[in-house]
Amino acid sequence: ENKVIETMKYSLKDNHLILEKTAGRSPCEIGVKGDYNYEVIGDNLAISLISDNCPARSASLKKNIFTKISSKK
Repeated sequence: ENKVIETMKYSLKDNHLILEKTAGRSPCEIGVKGDYNYEVIGDNLAISLISDNCPARSASLKKNIFTKISSKK
């Protein structure tokens, strides 16, 4: 069963991905922002930490590469 743990909004500027918590069950406060460097390589998204006042979020995103998957409707 898939459950939503966190809801965030994001913004992109240059090669920065800014994440901001809007709701969820993580220990981070609502409104806390994180700044990450991002790079798209083919079907992959690589992110690396610049700064984040939410240790739980930064630990969960540490050195991750996300791969695009197709959506079947």
